[in-house]
Amino acid sequence: MDENLELIKRIRNGDDEAFKALLENHKKMIYKLIYGLSLEAGDFAIDVEEVFQEASLVLYRAVFTFEEDKNVKFSSYAYLVLKNRIRNVFRSYYNIYKEETYSIDSREHQDYLLSLAVKEDPVRYHKEQEFRKRLDRFMKELSSEDKQILELRGDEFSHKEIADLLHISTKKIDNRLRILRKRMGQYLKDEK
Repeated sequence: MDENLELIKRIRNGDDEAFKALLENHKKMIYKLIYGLSLEAGDFAIDVEEVFQEASLVLYRAVFTFEEDKNVKFSSYAYLVLKNRIRNVFRSYYNIYKEETYSIDSREHQDYLLSLAVKEDPVRYHKEQEFRKRLDRFMKELSSEDKQILELRGDEFSHKEIADLLHISTKKIDNRLRILRKRMGQYLKDEK
């Protein structure tokens, strides 16, 4: 039996101490992921503690998205979710200094990136703010199903996981994301 299930139940009932215990159980794994992925990411500086805090939030969110009936250990689920998110943090951090790259496949770590942009480049900060306003306008025009698809994809869920959660086919998820990417690209281009 998964030793984390009791902690998960307690966390879902509002027990903060249970989350501290769960975080302690996964601390070594989180740091191992951060250091391992930082080697893959290249030679730009990363604040390990900031990334750890982001990972802690992701772990907390994973408690509520984890489904016990899927016959998967929580630690395995958490590992995949954390790995995807930490990798995404590194990509986002890297992209702030490179070409402007935006994707519907991963949410920007807004507060994290904005704090970096303010420290490093006020012009970049302003561009980020303007982009977010355009993106918010785009999101308001979408159907609730399209918003759900984008939000789940932004939370690093696979197409299959999204299809299972929304009770629609994987093919429909693929098609919707392809159409949404195209629409978003056109919308953002027209907004400039």
